[in-house]
Amino acid sequence: MYTSMMLVALAGFPALANVEEGVSWQTDYSQARKQGQSEKKPLAVFVASGKDGWSKVARSGELSKEIEKTLASSYVCVYVDRSTEAGKKLAGALGVEGSLGLVISDASGSLMAFHHDGDLASRDLTRYLTRYADPERTVTQTDTNPPPATRQSYYPPQQQPYTPPINFGGGGRGGC
Repeated sequence: MYTSMMLVALAGFPALANVEEGVSWQTDYSQARKQGQSEKKPLAVFVASGKDGWSKVARSGELSKEIEKTLASSYVCVYVDRSTEAGKKLAGALGVEGSLGLVISDASGSLMAFHHDGDLASRDLTRYLTRYADPERTVTQTDTNPPPATRQSYYPPQQQPYTPPINFGGGGRGGC
């Protein structure tokens, strides 16, 4: 009896049931876009290589429970495997130049809300996923996570050798 009541309760809350099951990864981008549009959810497109490659986008090598919960409840999740020809083409179309990346769409699936090449620290990944999960968020531009600061060195301008001023005559002692 309690089991049937629980099933009825979970059937009324499909998002909650999905969270309990974990993240459902799509590999067909077109199908995922249609699903996102019908469910009014943004896409979270993880680009990496190999089995369970999506976890490599997190710098720690695994997605935290908080990240998984946000993905399961608020996104249609897409995994683009760069080790395949189709994956390389799609990653290129999304502008992911490196071996890892994350692209988040708006809820319509037609605008890119966030783009990042490389991996992300778990706290940053959590922050971005939380920020773009709102289906009512208006996208006016694609936000990017700046790459880590590169080392910049200061080199003084190269010294030019001293050249004395040239005197073309006309002054005082008879010149040319």
